Amino acid sequence: MMFDQYKSYIKEETLKEYPLEAVFLITKNGCQKVDNIAKDPKSSFAVKTRDIANAQKEGLLAVVHSHPDYPAYPSHADMQTQLNYKIPFGLLATDGKSTTDLIWWGDAVPVPDLKTRTFRFGVTDCWSYIRDYYKINLGIELKDYAREWDFWKNGNDLYTKNLNDAGFYKIDDIKIIKPYDIFLCNYRSRIPNHGGIYIGDGLISHHMTSRDAIDISRHPSTEPLHRHRNHISAVYRFKDFEND
Repeated sequence: MMFDQYKSYIKEETLKEYPLEAVFLITKNGCQKVDNIAKDPKSSFAVKTRDIANAQKEGLLAVVHSHPDYPAYPSHADMQTQLNYKIPFGLLATDGKSTTDLIWWGDAVPVPDLKTRTFRFGVTDCWSYIRDYYKINLGIELKDYAREWDFWKNGNDLYTKNLNDAGFYKIDDIKIIKPYDIFLCNYRSRIPNHGGIYIGDGLISHHMTSRDAIDISRHPSTEPLHRHRNHISAVYRFKDFEND
């Protein structure tokens, strides 16, 4: 696990801060809890410019914060902040009596196993699976995007909005689908809310969830394409595969 030497300290201080979000900056000199100056520190966090500047002088390695009475998965704001800083971010949830384990995300975090990972929105969800699959199997690093749980219910189109930017173009006919093409699905939604990878021989590889943002029973799976054919709304191909 990352920064395990600070885990006990982070958990203890998180309980002390409850019901406010606790914030920690990990530098080359150690781990320090800093003041949360957000307008609503029960549901968000912000750090003094001075604290960030000092941490960056020491060599800022990671940022950790807590979610009081809220599941341990990153919010849209959490994800965007991590993308801005480009360092690992850690998260733990607490009810004031105990805490969850630390959850880490960001491109510098070791890639979780593609077969045994469980579903956690924003960390190991269907888009994370696509990115990690491409990185491990093809050596291609796709962009990540901040997103919110149930984004499709709020009218936000995560996939078609960003796939072109990530280097993909749309395939007009699913009959010409090729290995490593990305398929999009609409499940009880007019907006695509799931994606996976076609791996050839009529098979797909993807990471589905149930209706929860965290589901430890859900692992990635390989299934026949036809099982999801009625829900597939689009297929995208990576630009570098155009002439393959």
